[in-house]
Amino acid sequence: MTRGRRDPSLDIARGIAIVMVVLGHVLGGLLDAGIGQPPPGTDRFVVALYVTHLPVFAFVTGLLMPAAVERAGRAAYLSRRLTLILYLYLLWTLIQGSIEVLTSGVRNHPTSWVDVLSVWAPLAHLWFLPTLAVATVLVVAVRPWRRGWHAVAGLLVAGGSLAAWGWSFPVAGAHGLALLLWFMAGAAITGDRFAALAARVPPAALAALAVVAVGTGRGRPLRATPR
Repeated sequence: MTRGRRDPSLDIARGIAIVMVVLGHVLGGLLDAGIGQPPPGTDRFVVALYVTHLPVFAFVTGLLMPAAVERAGRAAYLSRRLTLILYLYLLWTLIQGSIEVLTSGVRNHPTSWVDVLSVWAPLAHLWFLPTLAVATVLVVAVRPWRRGWHAVAGLLVAGGSLAAWGWSFPVAGAHGLALLLWFMAGAAITGDRFAALAARVPPAALAALAVVAVGTGRGRPLRATPR
């Protein structure tokens, strides 16, 4: 991915992941509500969706961090990024929370105004934003793309976060910590190296790898505990 040129493969990956997010939420909602008669194994399929699209988002985000950090500087990047994440988190907590309260009578899990104001406990999928903030601070502090002992230490710490896979921690920044490895791995590889590697790998091989990854997904998805 040369400077000034966007790598379309990353946009395609995120687009596919977004479709998987929507499908996972729809199927999960139907299962929770007991609507219809889903085919056997639907719950496992939902798990496979989650263990695929969540790492994709984290990995792609990590790939794009190095160039932005080096261009803006660590302090400026962190200030701008964390301010934006906080703004989006508070704004969408208010918007989504208000809609959830007003539609509690027809939802699987009712929401109260106390839930909306408890910003330390994210609503539904909004847990991703505080976790993104934690990952951003860690990646910028370590800068794994520069190599060195600090990069190795950061990758080891992020690798240890896999022990939290599937666990639900209803506290902002503590849920989804297993994704730290994917953020860090993407930053270590960088967008330029990934683009060069992807150009040498046949699309059929990448598609086959994706199918295998989805088919072998195990464990519980990193979904927020409804409140």
